[in-house]
Amino acid sequence: MMAWGVNEHGNSMGPELPHALEAVRWATDYFLKSTAAAPAIIYAQVGDPNADHNCWQRPEDMDTPRTVYAVTPDKPGTEVAAETAAALAAASLAFRAFGDEAYGKVLLERAVEVFEFADKYRGSYNDSIGEGVCPFYCSYSGYQDELLWGAAWLYKATSKVYYWNYVKKNVITFKSNIEAANFEFSWDSKHAGISVLVSNWVLKNNKEASTTPFLSYADSFMCSLMPESPTKNVQFTADYILGSNPLNMSYMVGYGAKFPRRMHHRGSSILSLDQRSDHIGCQEWFPNFNNTSPNPNELTGAVSRGPEIDDSFADARANSSKSEPTTYIVGKAKLHDYGDALSKSLLFFEGQRSGKLPSTQRVRWRKDSGLRDGFDKGVDLTGGYYDAGDNVKYNFPMAFTITMMAWGVIEHGNSMGKELPHALEAVRWATDYFLKSTAAAPGIIYAQVGDPNADHNCWQRPEDMDTPRTVYAVTPNKPGTEVAAETAAALAAASLAFRAFGDEAYGKVLLERAVKVFEFADKYRGSYNDSIGEGDGLLWGAAWLYKATNKVYYWNYVKKNVITFKSNIEAANFEFSWDSKHAGISVLVSNWVLKNNKEASTTPFLSYADSFMCSLMPESPTKNVQFTAGNVL
Repeated sequence: MMAWGVNEHGNSMGPELPHALEAVRWATDYFLKSTAAAPAIIYAQVGDPNADHNCWQRPEDMDTPRTVYAVTPDKPGTEVAAETAAALAAASLAFRAFGDEAYGKVLLERAVEVFEFADKYRGSYNDSIGEGVCPFYCSYSGYQDELLWGAAWLYKATSKVYYWNYVKKNVITFKSNIEAANFEFSWDSKHAGISVLVSNWVLKNNKEASTTPFLSYADSFMCSLMPESPTKNVQFTADYILGSNPLNMSYMVGYGAKFPRRMHHRGSSILSLDQRSDHIGCQEWFPNFNNTSPNPNELTGAVSRGPEIDDSFADARANSSKSEPTTYIVGKAKLHDYGDALSKSLLFFEGQRSGKLPSTQRVRWRKDSGLRDGFDKGVDLTGGYYDAGDNVKYNFPMAFTITMMAWGVIEHGNSMGKELPHALEAVRWATDYFLKSTAAAPGIIYAQVGDPNADHNCWQRPEDMDTPRTVYAVTPNKPGTEVAAETAAALAAASLAFRAFGDEAYGKVLLERAVKVFEFADKYRGSYNDSIGEGDGLLWGAAWLYKATNKVYYWNYVKKNVITFKSNIEAANFEFSWDSKHAGISVLVSNWVLKNNKEASTTPFLSYADSFMCSLMPESPTKNVQFTAGNVL
C-alpha cells in the first residue's frame, strides 16, 4: 500500500518522496532477504509474538526469541507469499517511477518468483505456521484475495498478459469469496483493493468491461464508504485524525500541539540505547508500564487506533486496543497540513524498521536490531518492519501494508513532492525483506519471524530482544495461500511503483518474484490458519500481477475465480483489511472494467465496489459501519 501511494502520488510528495521510497525500501530490502531462497522457502515472520507480548522492551534490548517462521512448498503460506509478491511488485513500480530502475527490476524479478511460489504451493499459512501467526495475524479471509492481489500488482508492474488472465480467470473461481469480503480492504482481505486496482485497467478496455466484475465490485466498495461523497468522507476523516474532533487533539504522534504521548509501543516507551546503553531484560521494564509519564522516544507519525464510539480517548499504554500503532494503520492527509502528516507517517515506518539501519535513518533513537533473524534456518531474514508495538515481523499484514503503500505511490507519487523518495524507500525496506523471505519459493516462503507468545510476554526494546526469533514458513505441503498471495500482490504493486518512478531494474526484480510467489500461492492452496478462505488473497495477488504485467493470464484468473469464490466475496464484501481483500479487489479491478463495457455486465466487480462504498455511507440503507458522535468512521 505504501508503494501504491508512491506510485500514485509520488510527484506530489515533494521533499518527502525520498523518505517514502526509503520507507518502502526498508521493507523491500527485507523482503528480498526473506524471499531469497524462493521457491524452496519464503520467510514469513521473525519473532515469537507470544514471548514478545509478554515483554515490554526496546527493540535494541530484545532478548525474547527471534523465532523465524517460513513457508515452503510442503508448508505453504499463499497469503504471505502472494502479499509479499504484491508488495515487491508495487514497490518495483515506485522505484522505477522515481529513478531507481535497477532496484525496481530486482524487486519485480523477485515478485514474480514469490508470486509463482504463492500460486503454485497453495495453502494457508494458518495451517503451516499457525502457532506463530494466530491469533495475532490469522488469515480469516483465505488466500484467494492475496493471489489476485499479487497477480494484479504483477500485471501492473510487468504488463504481461499472463497476470491479467490470471486475475480474470481466478476472479471467477474466487467469486464467492470476493462477494463475501468485498466490504473490507485490509492486510488480510484484499478483494476490495483488487477491484479498485484492476478497474483502472478495465476502463481502458471496453471489450472486457462486461465480462469481469471488478468495476461493479469497486463501485460497491467505494459507495459503501461514502457518507455523501468519497472525497468529502476521506478529507473529513483525515481532518478528524489530525485534530478537527471533539477533543481538539491529533491522533498522529508529533502532529500539532496535542497528540498521544503514551503509545503502546516497546521501543518508544523504553529509554533508548542513547539514554541507557545496558541491556534491558524481558520483563524488567514492566514496572514502568503503567506510569503516566510520556514515552521517552517520540514515535513520530504513528497513528493511534482512534477514539471510542463516544469520541473519548484514553492516552494510556495499557489501552492497547486504541493506543497501539501498527504499520497497516497510517494516516493520510484544506484544513490541515497534509504534507506534514505525510512526512510524519513515513517517519513512523523508520521507527518500525528491523535489521541494520542505514546511515540515512532519521529516527535516531532507533538502533540496529534483529540482525540474526533467520540465521538458525540458514537464511537471511533481516530487515522488514516490526508489526506494531511488539517486535514480531508478520509478513502477511506487512505485505498488505506495502501493497497499499505501493498503490498509493503508483496513484499519487507525482503529488508526493519531496516525500516520494521516502515513500519508495519505505516500500523497498519491505520488498527487500520479501525478496529474502521468498527467495526459496516455490520450495518455501517464510511468513513470519518471531514467537508472538514469547514476545508478548516481554516488554523490550527491539535492540534487546532475547525472545525466540522463531521462523515460520509455508510450503507446498503446508501451504499459506493468504500470505503468499499477499506477498505477491505487494511485490507486484511495489514493482509498479519503482518502475513508475525510475527504478526499472528493481521493479523488474520485484515483479519476477511476485510472479513466482503468486504461482506458489495459487498452486499450493491452503490457509495458513483455519481461516474463512484464501480466495481473496489469490484474486488480490492476481489483480496486482495483471496491473504490473498486463498479462491476460492474470486478468483471466481474476475473472474465472471471482465466480468460483462468489459466496465468500458476497459474505466479506463489507470489509477491506489485511485479512479480507474482497472489497479492495472490487475497487482495484473496477477501474479496468469501466474501460471495457463488454465485460462489465458479466463480472461483479463494479457492483461489489458500489455495494462496499455504499455500505460505508452514513445515509446509506446498506450502511455497515458505525460513526462516532463526532461523525468519524
